[in-house]
Amino acid sequence: MTNNLKNEKISLMSFYFKEWKWFELGDLFEIKKGKRLTQENMTDGVNPFVGSSEQDNGVTAHIENKPNHKGNTISVTYNGSVAEAFYQPKDFWASDDVNVLYAKFKLNSYVGLFFAALIRKEKYRFSYGRKWHTERMLISKIKLPVDKKCRAPGPTGIGIGAPGPMDSKRGLLLRAPNMPGWENLTIGPWAARRFGLPAVLE
Repeated sequence: MTNNLKNEKISLMSFYFKEWKWFELGDLFEIKKGKRLTQENMTDGVNPFVGSSEQDNGVTAHIENKPNHKGNTISVTYNGSVAEAFYQPKDFWASDDVNVLYAKFKLNSYVGLFFAALIRKEKYRFSYGRKWHTERMLISKIKLPVDKKCRAPGPTGIGIGAPGPMDSKRGLLLRAPNMPGWENLTIGPWAARRFGLPAVLE
């Protein structure tokens, strides 16, 4: 790895951990409710059904019914297993135990996973007897890293971990022993082009 990449990684780490501030979820997301769907009205299919579960990304079934929420959002349970948050990449049906967070900023899978992890940290504040309903969720706060203008930033770089020998300087994965066919892949440059961010392979 070159000194420039090392310095870049260090600066990113110091940026993210230097200063954090509280933000209300209602300022960051539009929060929409799920809808009840009984088993009698479900038809087996391929669309994810997200319910009150802490496993499998919250998906408890796959149904033919048309999704009632868009992907690239975050599902958060407010009933049952409260405060289970998951990034949902695909359109899905959210049950009536779930609220869905639509970002008021540019969201991608990396940022979505980051926010879901932070939201799950708030789990201790809620329970079956103290549900995280929409009104309470809108004014709930989470702590985020901020820039000098106190704005919550998006991602500023990508770190890629991969097995096997590699050329970190070139972002080249020479061989991945557990992934047949993964040889001489320029993962670092590809990720940088794909997401428009600096990428480091280690």
